[in-house]
Amino acid sequence: MKRPGKDRPADGSEEGTVPLPKPLKHKIKDGLVALSLANLCFLKVGFDLLSDRDRYYDKFPVTTSILLALVVNLFGFALAFWLIMQLLRRVPSRLLQLPVHAAFLFLLLLPLDFVRIKFSNISDYQIFKFFLAEEKHRLFYYSSSY
Repeated sequence: MKRPGKDRPADGSEEGTVPLPKPLKHKIKDGLVALSLANLCFLKVGFDLLSDRDRYYDKFPVTTSILLALVVNLFGFALAFWLIMQLLRRVPSRLLQLPVHAAFLFLLLLPLDFVRIKFSNISDYQIFKFFLAEEKHRLFYYSSSY
């Protein structure tokens, strides 16, 4: 274990890191997480705008104003997510954390849906039929056990 020296801060930060206060580091990390989450929310839109293959039926070219609108929306969502993270840090209430964490898990379904749409042949109807068949099976199993 290395001891703090003249060139090494004694506050517990690692060698090679920027000596910033912990609250500021948490805010920067939260900002990067918020930007990543906002990027996941706009994954399909950005892919459709920047991919030439998917723009066959869209006759209008992508202009700088459209890309600027995408960037503004991306940073707006990132700001909203960052503010929600800061609220969760200030108010550690389970009543507040439960819906926020549920919404976070719901937002993680967006990239999965993007992958399903772009890279597989699974339609919405097939997913609906799968869950409907599972529900029928579950209802039949529980009703016959009594």
